[in-house]
Parts: sequence; structure tokens; C-alpha cells
Amino acid sequence: PVILYPIASGILGAQPFRAGLPSALTRLALQWAMSLLIAGVYVAMAQRWAHLRRHPVGGGIAYGIIIYVVMNFVVVPLSAAPFKPSLLPRKVVENLLAMVLFGLIVAVATRWAGGGDRARRVAPSA
Repeated sequence: PVILYPIASGILGAQPFRAGLPSALTRLALQWAMSLLIAGVYVAMAQRWAHLRRHPVGGGIAYGIIIYVVMNFVVVPLSAAPFKPSLLPRKVVENLLAMVLFGLIVAVATRWAGGGDRARRVAPSA
């Protein structure tokens, strides 16, 4: 998929755009690693803030917006990516919606899995 090229270019520079199929596994591994890291951050926050567990929709939307801002205005500019994030309105909306959807998926999955609730449970006394 097209999204794997810009993600890998953050670490590998312009090489992924020229490498073709041989770099596909690297691109996919980087995508999964980044997604798991971002999801892990939300789960860790949900362990500390009960509000995120009680309100996954609001938390997921807010987290998606935070992901968008951090990725486009911190991570990409500091990376080796050979491009700048697009500020064209259509692209901003597309990317923002993708990040909000990801945030919602992570937040709802965290809620369904009881993410964060484990930190609040106390083992019964014997």
C-alpha cells in the first residue's frame, strides 16, 4: 500500500520510494511497530485516567487529533522523510480523519478489553 512508503521514508529517507518489493517487509514492520507504539501510549494513558476508559469515543477522537498533530508537525519534520506534510485542505481532512478513526479504534478496543481496569484491580486477600 501507498501509506507504507512515506512511513518507511521517515527512517530510511528516499530509499523506500526506489526499493520496490524488497523493502515491503521493512515498510510493513515499521507501520505495525508505529501503530502498536501509538496504541500502547493510549492504553498507558487509559490506565492513569479513568475518563478515557469511561468515554472512549471522546478520548479516541481527541487522541486521533493529537496523533495527527504530533505526526505532521513533530515526527515528520524531524525524520529523514524526503517530503513535508501536505497542507492542502483535502489532504489535511483525509489524514485527520484517518488518525481520528485510528484513535477511535484504539480507544474502543481498549474499553472492550478492559484496558486500564487491570491497574485499578486489587488482588483479593488470602
